Amino acid sequence: MPRTRRPSPGFTLLEVLLALAILGGSLAVIGASVNVSLRNIERVRNEVRATVVAESVLAEVTAGILLPETVTGASYLDDPNWLYSVEVEQGDATGLLAVKVTVQRNVGETEEGYPVTLSRWLVDPIVAAQEEADLQAKLDEATAKAAAASETSASGGGSSGSGASGGGTGGN
Repeated sequence: MPRTRRPSPGFTLLEVLLALAILGGSLAVIGASVNVSLRNIERVRNEVRATVVAESVLAEVTAGILLPETVTGASYLDDPNWLYSVEVEQGDATGLLAVKVTVQRNVGETEEGYPVTLSRWLVDPIVAAQEEADLQAKLDEATAKAAAASETSASGGGSSGSGASGGGTGGN
């Protein structure tokens, strides 16, 4: 009687190789997705930092620390890895300026820098200063008129009051 071979209870070499191939492919896919995720995290981190720098530069222009004038490729003082540009345009309405700040990472030729741009409308400081000077001149003029009127009524009111009293006494 011929002997039949019973299958062994373990895995065959082919099954082990197939399992290792699936495991290796899975690890390669997971490694690639982790790499993509790390690049995206770095990109988002840079974008957030660029937004903070742009907001800071806009705040400095709004506060009058920086003049609202066109600047190109200036290094940000707090972090020289960032460059900013300011573009100023006259608005449609008199006295308004359109200020646009663009911030980009100061990168080498192998890296990409993603620019972030923020815009804001500001009152032109020259027009604001002129309006303030005009308002101050009107205020000074009104103050001078009020002082002169007060002085005139004080001196004129006192003599006519004395004259009326004197006239009444003299008539008796």
